Amino acid sequence: MRLRSSTQATPKDPPTGAPISDTFITGTSPASSAHAPIQLLLPGHSLPHLPSPELKLLRKKQKRLASQSHSTHDSSTHAALAATLIFAQPDAGTAVCVHPHGWVLTCAHCFGESAAEWAANKRKWLLAHTGLA
Repeated sequence: MRLRSSTQATPKDPPTGAPISDTFITGTSPASSAHAPIQLLLPGHSLPHLPSPELKLLRKKQKRLASQSHSTHDSSTHAALAATLIFAQPDAGTAVCVHPHGWVLTCAHCFGESAAEWAANKRKWLLAHTGLA
């Protein structure tokens, strides 16, 4: 896995006052491009490259999250919840979005216990607290 150096320039932040959307941001990083653009996936969008058992688990998690998200809309914890993401695959954990361009912090095991495991399944799906993928 190749990580971006912290000394490299990063894209500019969106203008102050730009609306924050509940739309999930997913990175697409083909082997030929370490800095591929981020895609926005709107609700109801199909989720490519996700095996059927994992899609079933993702939809189950989405339903549970969406059923409880209404209680957070007026809460002071809304921003923290909006930044917290849950990995959809089995036995995975959470990530925290730390940048408007989709940079996330998470544990290495969420991507694989070895380089071979990571290489076998590079695409990961994350769920927001509202159930959006």
